[in-house]
Amino acid sequence: MIMTRLFKVIVGICAYNEEKTIGGLLSSLLNQSLSNFILNKIIVVASGCTDRTEDIVREFAKKSKGLIELISEKERKGKLSALNIIMRRAKEEEYDYLVLANADIICEKETLQKVLQPLLLDESVYATCARPVPCTNSSDLISFIVRLVWFMHNELAGRRSFLSGELLALRRGLVERFPSFVPWEDIYITALLSRKKLKYVFVNDAIVYMKKLPSSLSEVFRQQVRYQTGNLYIKKILAYTKPTLSFSFVVRIMPEVVRKFGLLRIPHYIVALLIYLSARLCAHFNLFRNRIPFRW
Repeated sequence: MIMTRLFKVIVGICAYNEEKTIGGLLSSLLNQSLSNFILNKIIVVASGCTDRTEDIVREFAKKSKGLIELISEKERKGKLSALNIIMRRAKEEEYDYLVLANADIICEKETLQKVLQPLLLDESVYATCARPVPCTNSSDLISFIVRLVWFMHNELAGRRSFLSGELLALRRGLVERFPSFVPWEDIYITALLSRKKLKYVFVNDAIVYMKKLPSSLSEVFRQQVRYQTGNLYIKKILAYTKPTLSFSFVVRIMPEVVRKFGLLRIPHYIVALLIYLSARLCAHFNLFRNRIPFRW
């Protein structure tokens, strides 16, 4: 009888006050439908949490028979610090692929299988990512803008190829640690692979649902400022320009936007555009004044 090798997978999660979402993520990971892969370890780094995040993870860890491991940071030192703890801990385990997941998402039943499959089938692929979808169907202005922003993000990522950091899958050995000067991991890995001319894939049908969303226009604006500032900072320090929304791209994609969101919401489109343009101006001002928010 021919024995099929099972490729070992470690999932690393960075969490800061995620009591409302961490349980849903862990449940979705434990219920993944996998073939050719086996979930070897889930490492959760809780950084300076002041809510029930750690208690919830401990409850899951007790039931998981050693599959889930909690590492507590007393002080919140930022996501890159937590990621490097995961990288160091993962090196002590046997694994083939490392998945890095945000703590505020929920995976579909086959998300891990779909995001890992390109790595298994093509040895020239070094990293993949899932498609993030905001978990809201509300028709109010804020929900509309959030859904529009992420729809444009996913279309841009899929067509112009960059990785999205809500759920990343990496081949072992691709990254040993993340430098402290980078704002976030997805754009750093994209820049690293682009510079080395190595292949990475945005897996459109590997879906994760984002549970923690902006609840006000000011939150949407601050999120966009942080995002744009990080892009400009990476361009400055790594000489890598992440694809952004250009006029020509918006024109090409507008028919799809109208089909999905409708033509009658012109005021909503205008508000979204003003937020985007204002955030870009603030991002340039932040970079000019060297105001870079490292604790992402």
